Amino acid sequence: MTVVSRVGTLALQQRTISDFGKVQFDLANVQGQISSGFKTNNFQGMLGDIEQFTGLEDKMRRIQTYQNNVTEGISRLQTASKAMDNIIQITEDVRAALTLRRSGTQDASDTAAFSQQVLNDKISLAGLLNTNLGGRFLFGGTRTDTPPVIVDPSIPEPVVSGTPDAGYYNGSLEDFTIRAEDNHDIQYNVRADDEAFQKVFAAISLSVEASGTNDQAKLSSAMDMLSSGLDGLITIKSSMNSNLVQLQNINDRHDSLRLYLKGVASDLIATDQVAASTQISIDQTILNASFKAFSVINSLRLVDFIK
Repeated sequence: MTVVSRVGTLALQQRTISDFGKVQFDLANVQGQISSGFKTNNFQGMLGDIEQFTGLEDKMRRIQTYQNNVTEGISRLQTASKAMDNIIQITEDVRAALTLRRSGTQDASDTAAFSQQVLNDKISLAGLLNTNLGGRFLFGGTRTDTPPVIVDPSIPEPVVSGTPDAGYYNGSLEDFTIRAEDNHDIQYNVRADDEAFQKVFAAISLSVEASGTNDQAKLSSAMDMLSSGLDGLITIKSSMNSNLVQLQNINDRHDSLRLYLKGVASDLIATDQVAASTQISIDQTILNASFKAFSVINSLRLVDFIK
């Protein structure tokens, strides 16, 4: 015989059905969180965390853009720094050859060899200043698509012998900068028209001219100019090292901040497995109790109330 719900049990029955329906929904939701690893699969489930989450995502995208800029800057600076090491070495070789030439112990054949050596060194210096990375030249300022030092048909000589100028330079007069972080631009490039390079090129040209006539005064002037240029090259190298350290430190900060923000964002949407498992156990207990209560309520008769 089918048990008919009595008026006295109807409200209890309906409320109980509503309760275990809600618990079933909550249980399914938590089980979904555990299986997916996320508290929600849409913004609606984030409630008041939406603004914070989107703000974190925006910050992480901006940091990634800065890191891309800084990483590119580090690569370019490292390549330019290696070229500078070779430029300094070649300049030191020219100074050693010029010192020997000034000693006056060389014969005519040695003098010719000296001129050929330093001219070859000049070509090597121009080649190093035309170093490129991925097709982008490093010593030409913002003009990265053209070799900054003219070598064809030859490297231009100073307009006035013994006077440094940038007649050989074909790059930009603007420096290359990158946005490394908020409100922080870094100028990290070295241009081939720097005074130090001008002095080295002019000193080589003057030394060849003076060597042909054995002009000791001009040879001395060439040596002074070359030494001054070498000092400038060493200063440039030191500045490059400082910029490289600065960029690497900024990149490390970006790494740490990005990982931190990623963790915060993950906490907003990731499921707390321990808490979720505990909640499942609680919901299952409530659900079992609700089913038992419903079974009892469903079997009640009027006589049970009047006993």
